[in-house]
Amino acid sequence: MVSSRFLTLALSASASVATALTTPARSETASAQCTKTLPQGRAPGNEYKIPYTDKEGRSRDYLLFLPPKYSTKSNNPIIFSYHGGTRTPESQRDLDRLETPYFNTDHIVVYLRGYEERWEGTPNITKRNDIEYTSNVLDDLEKTYCIDTNRVFMTGKSNGGGFVNYAACHKELSTRFAAFAPVSGSYYIEGAEGCNPKTVDIPCNPGRSNIPLIEFHGGIDGTIPYQGNPSRRGACLPDVFHWVTEWAVRDGLDEKACEKNITSRAQMYRWGSGDMKGLVTHVYEHDVDHSWPYTGVNADNKEHGDGPASYNASSYIMDFFSKHILA
Repeated sequence: MVSSRFLTLALSASASVATALTTPARSETASAQCTKTLPQGRAPGNEYKIPYTDKEGRSRDYLLFLPPKYSTKSNNPIIFSYHGGTRTPESQRDLDRLETPYFNTDHIVVYLRGYEERWEGTPNITKRNDIEYTSNVLDDLEKTYCIDTNRVFMTGKSNGGGFVNYAACHKELSTRFAAFAPVSGSYYIEGAEGCNPKTVDIPCNPGRSNIPLIEFHGGIDGTIPYQGNPSRRGACLPDVFHWVTEWAVRDGLDEKACEKNITSRAQMYRWGSGDMKGLVTHVYEHDVDHSWPYTGVNADNKEHGDGPASYNASSYIMDFFSKHILA
């Protein structure tokens, strides 16, 4: 664990980002009154392990975090966060730090558990239905807690980031989540062996148009290479910039992005113009490996020896989510 003193110093390095964040927009469902009381023994500012068994009888317990500013009088936004392959909900919580007040004080956060630590959409794994798992958990939470159904968001790392894309392309789930934020995602395309990662067709059939998406990737990612891979796990990994550009085109945006430096080492690419500017956004830092970008030490950059990054992905994720409400 990182000491609180080091955490404070690390976070202060990106304080300019935090102060630039916008105030989250309020939707009609957020302002609507809520009459649900918290279950006995639950209180804001705490994390709980929630039991769940899927229809195959497999245990898929998950973590639920109620933010300090959770309200029982109005509806609250919620984030689903998905861990990487061979990882756990606990490790994802420690990576994205969305339970820390620096990044989040008012969003419920849910950390789901992948069966055999993998997610649907990954080639050559035991069959599972994580679309159903996600939908069922969201249904259960909406029945129990005060949730703003117009501000339901999704993020994830690596294999979990791949599932974020899988869900964004799903006809039903894409209509229940307002915005998506994969980090170092594995965007597998099955049946495209020997593909050209820079030109491969990317199948995706969401249930709505104008889907907001922000993606983060490092230039020296040794696990999910930025340039893609024509054959990983028997499937194709597209070139990341090609993959993001295809999302922009799918959203009806021009394929040319506007580039700006967000630090001396990181660039942000935004597609769209006017009210649609940044509907699809990509953040790139060359010297980041397969790591969750963070200005301090975390398990990822410690393992890969590539950190710290020059920006905090979680700050930009929260800023992006604050700008998007499900219409």
